Amino acid sequence: VAGWMEVASDDGMAGKIGDPVIDIEKETVTAPGGADLMLDKTTRLEAATMDVDGVKKLWTFTRVTVTFNETPGESAYVAGRDGGTEAVSP
Repeated sequence: VAGWMEVASDDGMAGKIGDPVIDIEKETVTAPGGADLMLDKTTRLEAATMDVDGVKKLWTFTRVTVTFNETPGESAYVAGRDGGTEAVSP
């Protein structure tokens, strides 16, 4: 497919992949034109290329940027009660 193709999954991943080559028999997807994916509502993955091997369940990306809305696990902690900035376990 030339250009960008919209993609989505049942687990909440959505976005687009560039110039995808899809081989249904081999269960592979190659996107030499890149990937721009929201892995959930707060995590964005941008990559120069993407390769997916469905048989091996292996996703490979090159030149990747991952942007988190918050640090993973951050919501499990709260700021110190004394007004300090150190996180403490609830």
